[in-house]
Amino acid sequence: MNKSNENYAIADQIQRLLEQEAFPIVANEFRKAKADESADVFLEIQDLKAVFAATVMRNLRANSLITIEKQTKKFGQDGHIVLTDFVTTHMGNLLREHNVQFLDTCGNAFINHKPFYVYVIGNRPKHPPTIKRQTAPSKLITTTGLKIVFALLVEPNLVNATYRQIARKAGAALGAIPPVIRELKEEGFVAGRKGALRLLYKEKLFTKWVEHYPTKLRRKQKYASFLVDANDWWRDFPNEDYDVVWGGETAAALLTNHLTPEVHTAYLPKEQRNLFIQLAKLRPAREAVIQGTHEIELLEPFWHWNVQQTIAPKLLAYADLVQTGEARNLEIAKLIYKGHLVGYLNKD
Repeated sequence: MNKSNENYAIADQIQRLLEQEAFPIVANEFRKAKADESADVFLEIQDLKAVFAATVMRNLRANSLITIEKQTKKFGQDGHIVLTDFVTTHMGNLLREHNVQFLDTCGNAFINHKPFYVYVIGNRPKHPPTIKRQTAPSKLITTTGLKIVFALLVEPNLVNATYRQIARKAGAALGAIPPVIRELKEEGFVAGRKGALRLLYKEKLFTKWVEHYPTKLRRKQKYASFLVDANDWWRDFPNEDYDVVWGGETAAALLTNHLTPEVHTAYLPKEQRNLFIQLAKLRPAREAVIQGTHEIELLEPFWHWNVQQTIAPKLLAYADLVQTGEARNLEIAKLIYKGHLVGYLNKD
């Protein structure tokens, strides 16, 4: 298997475990998917005489389900499987409830493919970790790489701009641009001749971005959480005067009118932060949230467009909702995806 992404170390290890008969099934072929194929790996299981489209994911959490469900919908429950590093007992039960088949590197498994049924859970990771990094990690999922990929997803024609222009819009160092563009070309996400490059398979690239955004980028942009007494104060706030952009539940409320925010998300530059805290009458979130009080999180923007906007880019609003893992936010995220993103991401 051609390992061009660190996630494929997971698939490689699972392949070895299958060869060693660590699972009660026999697989006889692994094939890495091409960029124009929605899966990451194709796995043929000899016992079932079936080929599964596999999604490779690290650190499965409840908020991973929305990505997994999209893949399951494409390939059908019988034809899709998740390969991951470790599935906890809680996560294993959750996946089984949603009929999501999986294999992990510890020997845990769930396969429900008639007449075959396997459910193994409770195996723990060995120490030291069993997955060894065999190749350099993907530059697409570093903090800087995520900034660059996001800029290209929001503005696909940027792929034909100069590296300096891309760096400026992504808020990245100039030297970081060439390796990311090179990897995008190698992975099939960028194609064409110079001056006529195209960003392809945006949906697959965005799925990868959403998976890594919470831990690799969002966490580093967050300043602090505060409390605010009123709920609708934000609707009349003069955002443009203070460069405040709404994300998360607040953006979803404006985009769909189907959500009353419980946690507000505001992106604003450092120099406006103290004034915003004063004007919005925020207080530190040291106490429990009580009825009539709402949490608001402040984050620093990582995109750089000279366009006044009230709502963060829809791609980001969606990712903010998904990373919460909360059922109501996942449902609203689906509405935003269907209403605002699916057509855009599938248009090449």
